[in-house]
Parts: sequence; structure tokens; C-alpha cells
Amino acid sequence: MFNFEGRQNLDWLALPYPTIASRVIMLLILSALLALAAPAAHAAGCTAFDFWTKPSEPFYVKVPANNFLSGKHTMYIDDQCDKPAIDHGYKDVFAKFGVHPDGKETFSRGSAFAKNGRKAMEICETQMDQTVAEVRRLSRGFPWFYCKLGERKGPERQRRQILFGFSFKGNAKGALKECRRIAKRWNGYPRPNLVEPDPPHPAKDHWFCYHVWKVNKRYLKRVGA
Repeated sequence: MFNFEGRQNLDWLALPYPTIASRVIMLLILSALLALAAPAAHAAGCTAFDFWTKPSEPFYVKVPANNFLSGKHTMYIDDQCDKPAIDHGYKDVFAKFGVHPDGKETFSRGSAFAKNGRKAMEICETQMDQTVAEVRRLSRGFPWFYCKLGERKGPERQRRQILFGFSFKGNAKGALKECRRIAKRWNGYPRPNLVEPDPPHPAKDHWFCYHVWKVNKRYLKRVGA
């Protein structure tokens, strides 16, 4: 901008409107950066994790802020986790099927509650001291993943979610095509991008279907890997 004397007029920079707008923009940028830096909790609180009787009546469990559970935890029948399953008519069901007689689910060595396998793997690696080989969703439609310990397969920065096992006679290319066909039919699975033969089957007629991805150095530092 120029004044009547032909000199550049910088007084407009001192006006309140651009200053306020700049501050708003900076706050929005800062908020976005903070949102990226802080892992979002996708399941913390009273969370449905599986069906054990009727499809319309899931069981719930109290999940802490770190979205990780290990060992036995009480099963509830309401989304507020106020009604233990064992106190509301399920004791006989547990006894009949020989499972959960105390009304508690055993979350093995470790379970992550997350919206997808990538976030589940991060939770598992952050919370567990041992090497996490892969994660697996234990009940489709629910945010419950099992942290499988053991030797990690593939490159150092590769992480994986095992989807399912299936039978197929043929080579890896054909098996991957079949894997994707099954995953698409069942819904809720990420796109498969890797198959591996099941070693106990020497005829190579049984395969495992995976979704794998690559992590960066920031991720490795964050999880202490």
C-alpha cells in the first residue's frame, strides 16, 4: 500500500484485524500439531469387546486411558459398566459352556483396544517390554486386538496385522488374490497385501493373510523399539 506522498505505508500492519487473524491462524496450526502429536484414545472407558450370547447384546469391559488390558477383567452387560455379567443371569451360561465361570475375561498377556491394527500395534509396543510379532483382531466389529509376542518377521521397520488363515492350492500370487477376495466378502478388514504359507502344512495348501505397513524413526523412538 502507498500513501499520497508515494511512500509505502506500513501502518496497516499495526491494525488489530490482521493481528487477530494471525493469532487465530497460529492457534489453529498449533492445535493441529498437538492433535497429531498426541495419540488419540479410541476405546478408553466402558467398551464393547465381544459377543458371547446374543448378537444384539455385547459384553463390555472397563478400558483404561492407555487402551491396554492384561489379565482378568470383569465383564459387564451395559455400556456404563455398572452391571457385572455374572450378577445378571449369565452365571449359568458361563458354567454350561465351561468358560468365564467367574464372569471375567482373560486378556492374556496383553490386548490393545484401538480403531485399527496400526494403532493397536503402537499400543502393544508401547505397553509391553517383549517384542510384539504382530497383532490380531479377536472379534470383528470390535476394537479388541491381541498382542502376539515372539520374533518379528520381515524388515526391521515392518509391522503386521494377521487377518486370517485360509486354504488354497497354488502359488503366492494366487493366494493373495484369494485372500483379498475373502477379506472383501467379510468386510471390516484392511486391504491384504501379504500372504505366507503355514509351515505345518508342507503341501502349501494353507496360508496366512496379512496387512503389513512400514513405520518411521519417530515411531520407533516413541514405542522404544
